Formats: sequence, structure tokens, C-alpha cells
Amino acid sequence: MLSANPLLTQFQKTRSLSQAETAALSKVPLRRVALRPEEPMVRAGDHTTSCILVLDGMLATSKVDGAGRRQITAIHIAGDFPDLMSLHLDLADSDIRAVAKAEVASINHDHLRRLALDHPNLAAKLWRTVLVDAAISREWVLNLGQRESMTRMAHVLCEILLRMQVAGLANGNTCRMPLTQVNLSEVTGMSLVHVNRVLQQLRRKDLITLAKGQLDVLNWAGLVKVGDFSAEYLHIVKH
Repeated sequence: MLSANPLLTQFQKTRSLSQAETAALSKVPLRRVALRPEEPMVRAGDHTTSCILVLDGMLATSKVDGAGRRQITAIHIAGDFPDLMSLHLDLADSDIRAVAKAEVASINHDHLRRLALDHPNLAAKLWRTVLVDAAISREWVLNLGQRESMTRMAHVLCEILLRMQVAGLANGNTCRMPLTQVNLSEVTGMSLVHVNRVLQQLRRKDLITLAKGQLDVLNWAGLVKVGDFSAEYLHIVKH
């Protein structure tokens, strides 16, 4: 969970800040919102006036087809900004909802726009966040379109654990994993039966355990190999 000044904390993770930038970030008002499991924060068609910073838990961006089938298109953990595009796109085209119990900070668009105009380095940080999200989205398209089922699932699990580690939300190769098998079906495009079968196969290979909202990767190198996983697309900043 992020600190009492989560916006400032998040910017400090990837760059040193000037006194003026620190002061400006400290003045941005945040409205904290607690979300229940599956509770939406944004719905497709909304005209939003604020952006979200995830403080705790996990959120998912998703779209629904004409038959009511849902595809999860992005996963967001603490420290992520799920909808920075709403600063410039007037209409939300996706739903953003809590996967499990979560907390977010709502930040008014006007405050973020002023921050970006007055402090170009902070604007660059926001822009980089959008670009990394786009890179992740491209990798997800490849994962869904070209990788076989076990590789696809292993890739998703590798990404989630690594992002959790970078965010300081993992204990070694163990992290919270609130995604249910239904959610994983919506992430990977597999049927629920197929998801269950693939997870069992990964367990039998002694690569993972996944139970009670916790993911344990027992063999990281093995899971990376099965998942055809390479972390370059995450553009992780090395300190």
C-alpha cells in the first residue's frame, strides 16, 4: 500500500525531484476511494474528469462484446495509473473495476494538466507511463494471438510476479494474486475448463502453486522458459 502522499511517492520511485516539483506534487488533492470486489471505478461511455492512481489491491481494464463476454485488456497494481489517456480522450472506451478489494486515489484532470504544464519533467514521467502501458498492451496482443495456452498462461504469471517485485509488493517469488480462474479466463481468452487444466499442468511441472489469493513461483527460470518471457517490454527502470 502506498504512503500518505502516494502521488509524490510514485514520482520519486523513478527520478529525483526538485524542490519545486516536490512542493507541486504535495499540493495536488487526492480523493481516496475504497472499492469492493468487482466494483467499477470507470465504465465505458463515461465522460471522466479525473484519473486514477491505484493505492492498494488490483484493478482490471476490460471490454465487453455484444454477447456480454468480457475480455480483460490490462491489469493494474498499486502505483499504476490505469487511465492517464483520459486527460486527452473525453470518452472512456473501457471499464475499469476492482478485481478484489482495492483502494484508489482519484486525481482531478485540471490538477494533473496544471502539473504537466508547469513542470515538464513531471509531464515526461506521465507520458512515459502511457508509453509503457502501450508496450504492455502490444505484448498482450502477441500473447493472445500467437502463443499456445500453457505458454500464454505462464507469460501472464511471469509478468504479474515481476511487476509485483518491482513495486515492492512481493516476498521473493511470492505475491498476492487476487485474479480468480474466471479472471484468468478473461485475461487469456481460454475457457474456464482450459484455464483449470493449464494451471494444473504448471503445478505438475513444479513451476507454481496458486491458491487462496497467493501465487508462489517455485521455479522462476522454468516458468520464464515455458512462458517465452522476456521483460524488455516492461521497460523497468534500473536504479
